[in-house]
Amino acid sequence: MGLPPRHHQGAYCSIKAGVRARPVAPRRRLAGAELVAKLVSRKARAAVAVDAREEERRRTRQKSRGQKVRMIQAKKHRAGIKACRGRPGAN
Repeated sequence: MGLPPRHHQGAYCSIKAGVRARPVAPRRRLAGAELVAKLVSRKARAAVAVDAREEERRRTRQKSRGQKVRMIQAKKHRAGIKACRGRPGAN
């Protein structure tokens, strides 16, 4: 004897009397949407991490010779301005 015939009941399959399971297609769509959201957030976090590393690298790298010269000139200029001020009340 063979197996009893299966009856197709549409999009829903009855598990117990009066209780029906949800269809598979909406659950798959939901799972796909959740997976896409997870992947997007993971990519965003990775991009933020890369940006932070690059910012740290730019901030801590050694300055070029020209940058150092300009910085020293600016400091000397500023020191000259402050030296000309004198003390308040002293004429």
